[in-house]
Amino acid sequence: MDFGDFLRQEREKRDLGVRDLAELSQVDSSTISRGENHKTEVSILTAYKVCRALGISAQELYKQLAQASFDRLWECTSASQTLEQEVSAFHSNRAYYEKKLDELFATPSSGMLPYYLSPPPAFQPAQLSYPICTPGQIFTWYEHNNVLLASDAETYAENRRKHGTVRLPIGSLRAKGHINSGDSLGRTNISGVLAFDQQENEQGAIFGMYWRACDFYNRFSRTELSLRIAVLCLILHRWEKPYDA
Repeated sequence: MDFGDFLRQEREKRDLGVRDLAELSQVDSSTISRGENHKTEVSILTAYKVCRALGISAQELYKQLAQASFDRLWECTSASQTLEQEVSAFHSNRAYYEKKLDELFATPSSGMLPYYLSPPPAFQPAQLSYPICTPGQIFTWYEHNNVLLASDAETYAENRRKHGTVRLPIGSLRAKGHINSGDSLGRTNISGVLAFDQQENEQGAIFGMYWRACDFYNRFSRTELSLRIAVLCLILHRWEKPYDA
């Protein structure tokens, strides 16, 4: 089943109009309408938002659209909630994060947090670069219910590609865009993720990783600052304990 057909079916089953769903999901009504009418490809991020608003799980969606095994499709709960608590307490723990920046990057960071958290061009990703992660390491994080970024899903997918028929966008990797992970997720079509997952016989793992990245972005993108704080906390944690699941 096509996602547009599935979306229309589930929306009408709940007796919701397009505008009702737009309000619930915070997705533009024209985007929903074009997706249902097959006038545009629906991104994985849009699919996440509307499914969340409709109460549809990743497993249910995969089952309906792919009609294939999803033994390795797991959603994330506890790790995201823990990170939310960390972000909420960030400003009262500034001294802790300044100390961690000193320890991990060996540069004086006292008073520099506003600089690290400011939007480009002031922010310099090279100074807070994301550690190099192996596909096995990323899968371990995923398997153990950890938070994932779009760049994690992209790294895993790019390294798992064997057949070459279907490829996924890797914008986060090319532009070091893990800070703005929503940009990449907004360019990645759900149909492409599903096709890639099935092509590589991942049994839902790649789809689940992208869904996990959407969960991260959706939780922390209420403001640009909260997203940057969340990414900063995650970067520091990954550098400090790169193999911690």
